[in-house]
Amino acid sequence: MREGTRALGWVAVAIASWGSMCGTSYGQRVPDARDGLPPIPQGTIQVRLQIVADGLAGQAPGNTGFQVSPSDLAPDGTGRLFISTLGGVVRIIDRDGTLLDQPFLTKTQTNTTVPSNGEWGMSSIVFHPDFANVGTPGYGKFYTITTEPRTANGGNFDFGTNANSHQDVIKEWTLADHTANVWGANAGDSVRTLMRVGQPGEPHNVVDLAFGPDKMLYISSGDGGFGNQLESQKLNSVYGNVMRIDPLRTSGPGIARTSSNGQYGIPDDNPFVNDPNAMGEIFAYGFRSPFRMNFDRETGDLWVADVGQGRIEEVNLVVAGGNYGWNIKEGQFRSGQGEACCRVEPDMPELNGGITLKEEFNLIDPIFEYDHEDGLCIIGGFIYRGNLFPELRGKYVFADLGEQRPTARLFYGDPETGEIFEFLIDPLGDKFVDNLNSLPGGGLMPLPERIISIGEDEHGELYLLAVGRDPRQGGGIDGMVIRLIPEPGSLALLLGGCVVWLRRRRRE
Repeated sequence: MREGTRALGWVAVAIASWGSMCGTSYGQRVPDARDGLPPIPQGTIQVRLQIVADGLAGQAPGNTGFQVSPSDLAPDGTGRLFISTLGGVVRIIDRDGTLLDQPFLTKTQTNTTVPSNGEWGMSSIVFHPDFANVGTPGYGKFYTITTEPRTANGGNFDFGTNANSHQDVIKEWTLADHTANVWGANAGDSVRTLMRVGQPGEPHNVVDLAFGPDKMLYISSGDGGFGNQLESQKLNSVYGNVMRIDPLRTSGPGIARTSSNGQYGIPDDNPFVNDPNAMGEIFAYGFRSPFRMNFDRETGDLWVADVGQGRIEEVNLVVAGGNYGWNIKEGQFRSGQGEACCRVEPDMPELNGGITLKEEFNLIDPIFEYDHEDGLCIIGGFIYRGNLFPELRGKYVFADLGEQRPTARLFYGDPETGEIFEFLIDPLGDKFVDNLNSLPGGGLMPLPERIISIGEDEHGELYLLAVGRDPRQGGGIDGMVIRLIPEPGSLALLLGGCVVWLRRRRRE
């Protein structure tokens, strides 16, 4: 593969790094007062995997930075898809499906540092809803999360207890011409820093960005890692919550006040904005490592996956002011913090003086959850609203990273019942090399080793961002973008093709 030997080492670090945010391994099963959640059954919905871009793990073309692995995918409203990489390079899949050689952003421009054995580098990219609307305040604007050394900006940061490990940095970028495929090519291109968060440890950082239907920017923040879990229950802490800000305005209608660093506005309808003892930016709290969060494009509901510690992976339907339990609970269960850090047990009244923890602290249970017999590290996804899979509409599609398993796992859940099912994978789709030698004599596998993230295009169709070995490249380590498609000849594919054709005709 490209830069094969170096890529092998870097991607090994990347796989370990992404895995470091996950919970207790299978070999460390902890005491538990229950039999566990039921295993996830095989579902009836089948998808085919189609690799649409690769070469996202090694050196980017032109020696513009080591990509390490893909980390996020975002549409800009023009038909292009933008892929951020852990190393800080951003690439474009053009309207015709071509991965452009020249990076949109280089590592030097993003100033991204990948901490040794750490979780993140560049973890998220998102475009303002008005990115392509000329004349609007959001025109040409997009946002990223990167990590920088603890000494960056003179060692100064806006929020957090300390920066013993590094700083998480949220930046706003502007393209003078929104159709440009390279940032910095025009004199009007610019960048500014919205927020710096000091991180006491490498795991559980500021990890994701999403714009809501209200055009506010939502920011998910982990608890800061081991020894910092109590921060998730503090309303005056930047850790363990989802924040909501207006990145474009610092004053005016709908803005309660300017942020303490003067870079953005705090909306006047944020739930804790009038509490003098709270961060006005907080929208919801009680999270451990919220990865990922996305809005249902049809209903506007906010879905946040939260990586568990001792036993439970979960997906939450998030509302303003909600407390989602960490570190008091993990999923619907009591967390054994202070007793045995990885123990979970039923939230029974008799264990808490006649009242459940959920009742005592007004906690909100997840919609979906599974235990560490089925996976160790949830990768949040989307409520499917595309056209290629009519039977999947309204279902939540997500994954498990695949740590300590031969491959990642791909799931869908029914929000009405909370049931989770595993996808059927079409055996005629693209295959992936058995890098971990889990099959006798090696072989090809239907899923990649690790699914890092899930992305959605402007039509609601879904993509997996993955790392593993690609047999088309001689088994070399690679970072890939994989599209979910129906099997050829299916009614779903025919209907989806008609919809795409009609959309193209309208553009013409």
